[in-house]
Amino acid sequence: MWFQLKDSYMVASANLSKTLLLLMFLMGSFSIESSTLENDSLPLDYIGPKIIHHYYDGKDDDLLTAGWSHTQLTQRKLPTTSNQSDPKTLRKIAYFNNFIALLDTTESGGYGKFFGPNKTQPSIPGHEYLTYAITPSGTPEATLALQIPDNFDLNKNCIIVAATSGSRGIYGAVGTVGTWALTNRCAVAYTDKGTGTGFYFYDQQSGYDIQGNYRHKNQGLLSYLPKKNQNTKSFLKQFPTAIATKQAYSGDNIERKFGEFVYKAGEFALYQLNQHFKQKRISFTRQNTTIIAASISNGGVASIRGVEYDETELFDGLVVSEPNIYPQKNSRLAILQQSELIENHSLPGIEYFMTQYLLEPCSLLSEKLNSSGSQQDDESRTKILQDWCDKLKADGFIVGDSYQKLAHSSLEYLKRNGINHNNQVLSSLMYTIQIGPSLATTYVNQLGRFKIEDKICGNYFTAFDKLVKPRFLSLQERQLLFAKSSGIPRTASIEIGHTNQLDNYERAKCFYDIVKTDRVQNGIKEVIATQNLHNVPTIIIHGQNDNLIAPNHSSRPYYANLLLSGKHDTDKLKYYEITNAQHFDSFLSFPAFAKHYVPLHHYFEQSLELMLAHLQKGKTLPPSQVVATSIRSVTNNTPEKLTLRHLPGISMNPRLPIKLDKNILIIP
Repeated sequence: MWFQLKDSYMVASANLSKTLLLLMFLMGSFSIESSTLENDSLPLDYIGPKIIHHYYDGKDDDLLTAGWSHTQLTQRKLPTTSNQSDPKTLRKIAYFNNFIALLDTTESGGYGKFFGPNKTQPSIPGHEYLTYAITPSGTPEATLALQIPDNFDLNKNCIIVAATSGSRGIYGAVGTVGTWALTNRCAVAYTDKGTGTGFYFYDQQSGYDIQGNYRHKNQGLLSYLPKKNQNTKSFLKQFPTAIATKQAYSGDNIERKFGEFVYKAGEFALYQLNQHFKQKRISFTRQNTTIIAASISNGGVASIRGVEYDETELFDGLVVSEPNIYPQKNSRLAILQQSELIENHSLPGIEYFMTQYLLEPCSLLSEKLNSSGSQQDDESRTKILQDWCDKLKADGFIVGDSYQKLAHSSLEYLKRNGINHNNQVLSSLMYTIQIGPSLATTYVNQLGRFKIEDKICGNYFTAFDKLVKPRFLSLQERQLLFAKSSGIPRTASIEIGHTNQLDNYERAKCFYDIVKTDRVQNGIKEVIATQNLHNVPTIIIHGQNDNLIAPNHSSRPYYANLLLSGKHDTDKLKYYEITNAQHFDSFLSFPAFAKHYVPLHHYFEQSLELMLAHLQKGKTLPPSQVVATSIRSVTNNTPEKLTLRHLPGISMNPRLPIKLDKNILIIP
């Protein structure tokens, strides 16, 4: 979840657009050219005034990988590219970064064999349509896109609707969902769910258009254009390098609309398919087209909310992995994992994120966390962690007369809050990359509808020079931000600056405390799940070792609540939990992590295959289960190649079935 378009459009009449497209088809490819379709007769009143259309011929650019070869992706190092910031280059770099940021694309890690397109997969030419979902006043809310491959299977009519994970831009799900959809000859509909690369630079009054071009606010619609008042101006006078992000500072609690944007992406895709095949007189309807909402992490929760939002039977299926869902609190429900009964579950994500942010640093001194491959022994770091333990003890969070006992107390505090020890193994890495401050600054501001000038806990976004002094991003950095950013700082040179003198512990405690205020709690209420998927066939998967989205607070109680509600047929609702799997598959490209974990994404793609076969061929979905995987050995810092021995399939006759016994969800 954690780390994750609008031009001065060319205007052409609808008839001229059709004529140009026909001529281009007859003459050959037009992979860089684009046309702009007017929206005068569009029945969807939330679609922007223009739809940008590109055709990618598959020669040096396509829908599948934007032209990157299997070898280039497996090497995981961006090949030398020009510093140009034209839309084609931005799109190409964005594709590459989103592949390697979310997947282990090494061959030894299973890429091209157990997930992702195989190495002999040819490019997939086709059409791409980009537009905005806008408010009645014309303000862009989210980016929508539809890709139609040239080999789209007109005999099975399928659309996969993919929301981006984290806070990524419109191409954030190309590697996680798009490749599977396209290689199965489905159309794929994307949405950035309203977050996207929504950066704005006050110093130049500039942001980003729908294609990622860095633009002045007067040069066309920007994805995000914040309003300024006198308080904003006073803040900027003191902190002129501050950068605004749409997710943190829009004041709209964007997450509450995730489901709406997924629904609109699916509805737009159905409409645009009809427009695309109009000359062939082919009609696509909700009845003759299979539409599946599918994604991972924040994209997964957006997919769930999209199906919850859908009152029109648009969606036929739902497949999500490690969704950051906020389930309803159910005091009757308990979770039994092996012999351990968990009663404190279903905490909102932001609450346990901030609990981890505050308590985990001290827990890193525990010997229990030294086997993850991410622990770092350093005298200065140890002293920092010890000081953190002392402050937690002084504030009454933990007890102990030695640092080992304090660390153990910290681990137990987290466990009492539903964060099991197996979900804390990567805590050292999370501390090193400082995920806590990033989540805090983005999500607390979002949920509390705070503005940049509110300076919550003294954090704001900026860049630093070599002396760690705030600086302005260079023009080149700004021009490439759409392509290189995950959408949530720290990212692509954007860091977290401070407006006050709080130390790191005091800052963490500030965020921990502010989450408990009415303002943030009201925002949390807006994103609690409805627990009604309208009986749509659903598969949820989660890694047992997820260090970010805790299963006890997300997938497990959400699944159990659906069963207890009686509104969902059990034969249409399945939950698969994968051992030795965690949240960040891209880490598995490093031997230190490869020897501990298997790729969760393999099971996400397997679940998509199961769902498509269920919907189109009537095949039965396998029962809910724990899939017991095997980790790889590492010799001379080289992991062995993944095989079927490591990755047993989701079984029709599971050895470890997940069951609900009265009000207890049993995880074997």
